[in-house]
Amino acid sequence: MRLKEIHSSDLTASCPKFVELRLKGMTRPAATTALYRGLVAGESMRLLHERHIHGGTEPALYSMLVSEAAAIVDATLAAEGRLKTPAVEASMSDVVTDVASACEKYWMKLQPRMSKWTLLGCEVPVRWKYAPRYPEFASHIDCLLRDENGGLVVIDWKWKAESPTYQYLARNMQMACYYACCFEGRFLLNDGLSTEWVSLCEEPRMVWLQLPALLPFGRKTRCEDDKGMEVEFSRGDDRPIRMAWKEIEYGHLPSTVDDIRAALMQRARMFKNDIFPQNPDPVGCTICEAESFCKRFDTIV
Repeated sequence: MRLKEIHSSDLTASCPKFVELRLKGMTRPAATTALYRGLVAGESMRLLHERHIHGGTEPALYSMLVSEAAAIVDATLAAEGRLKTPAVEASMSDVVTDVASACEKYWMKLQPRMSKWTLLGCEVPVRWKYAPRYPEFASHIDCLLRDENGGLVVIDWKWKAESPTYQYLARNMQMACYYACCFEGRFLLNDGLSTEWVSLCEEPRMVWLQLPALLPFGRKTRCEDDKGMEVEFSRGDDRPIRMAWKEIEYGHLPSTVDDIRAALMQRARMFKNDIFPQNPDPVGCTICEAESFCKRFDTIV
């Protein structure tokens, strides 16, 4: 398959066959509840940063902010010809309530830290091309900042049901791709100052921000607090921030980027050589956007 670019989301797709079908345009134009909630959460976080953490000082009315974010997402989906599923329509109030609650906790817990940082942009376009004959890696970084010491910080907002293990994060190819891009890629910063693609050529702090972990505990739970002490939390108590803020400690060695580059090139070679193995999932297959086009071996029903 001849590809001009590979998107970072293709690197973490649970089923490579979906990537092939998506690249061929063989997907259903529908947005599932999980996808929709993630899009609304990301847009809400962007508005929160640009208007309240790093922007103006008007009151952060979270439900109104999330409703505005949902309207932006709806317009984007409509422009792309994608329809919201009936499940999305039925769960709209829950989506707004959950995301608004996460926005409020995000503000309360992280604003004191992030207000001292400089926002370089949200949804920052990034591109990285390693070899002339290979496609370019392309993506958008959710949030790019400089901390109070001038260090680069990459934050990826995630709305996933399961909190990732450290072993998962250490092997996550999307986050690894962002890390390598900070050394060797090009960025189009939307900080209001930059108009051209720039290279940063520096090591970033990499943060996976598990947004649902900002919500209060739903039941009595015993776990470590942010000081490492085992504590019993009641239903409705705030979760420790460490459950949401997950920083990946990459090895500070030249070989780290070499290893990441090798893994990404291996995936690029697979795509280039039309290697897209089918990897069925008992849950994922029922909601996959390419399910209607994916080959099956039983009787069609």
